[in-house]
Amino acid sequence: KEMDFEVQSGHAGRYKISVSNAVIMDPLMLWSKEVRCDGTKYITVMPELYEMHMSYATDAALLENNRVSDARRGEDPGDVRGIREYVAGDPVRNIHWKLSEKVDKLLVKELGTPIAEQFLVILGNSGDKSNDPEALEAIASVFASLIETLRQDHVSLTIAWSDALTGRAVIKKINDEEDLKTAADEYLAAPASAQGAFANIDRDLADEKYPHIIIVGGKIPTGLEAIANGSNVTVLVNGSSGSATENKVS
Repeated sequence: KEMDFEVQSGHAGRYKISVSNAVIMDPLMLWSKEVRCDGTKYITVMPELYEMHMSYATDAALLENNRVSDARRGEDPGDVRGIREYVAGDPVRNIHWKLSEKVDKLLVKELGTPIAEQFLVILGNSGDKSNDPEALEAIASVFASLIETLRQDHVSLTIAWSDALTGRAVIKKINDEEDLKTAADEYLAAPASAQGAFANIDRDLADEKYPHIIIVGGKIPTGLEAIANGSNVTVLVNGSSGSATENKVS
């Protein structure tokens, strides 16, 4: 038999619900029998969402952009930025064979690398708030509310958080409601990371470029310049305030 029952949760998060035994009774409750059960269910309880109003300086975050990076060699065959002579190490697939035949020397196409015009929203789940469930609840609420607001504004969005076991970044691009649900199941289950582990996230973001990064957490994280990678950064801090405007951090 299947039945529904209500569970009261104290905080948002990923819960494991297990039933080990049950008591079966007749309709008149004259007899009862205890039976063993083996049922387990995982549920995600979302935090309270706040209404937010965002203002954007430009429309860059709202649409994919055609700008390309000057810092890295490109791989986009649809964007030829120039022609130059072949040098050892150039991919053979980039050789412009028709033009090379005309000038009797190898020429290669310089390809562009598109810059991701997306917002990156990072959950700063550092260990200094691990013993403060109210603070963790507030951080989760602001993080989830910010994601929902950006999605409603049709902003191209990527979210990230630190894995408590490895200290590395978990990075998810949010394209639809299913992506958001899957990500929430994961980030609401992630325990607070060890102190300083959040700084390791910069290694995983080194090859990406975002016009703006928003970090929601308990403090301004260490290694912020490496995480920013030249982008503007806003840090939403629980319980304190601070700014580092010289590093484009607010």
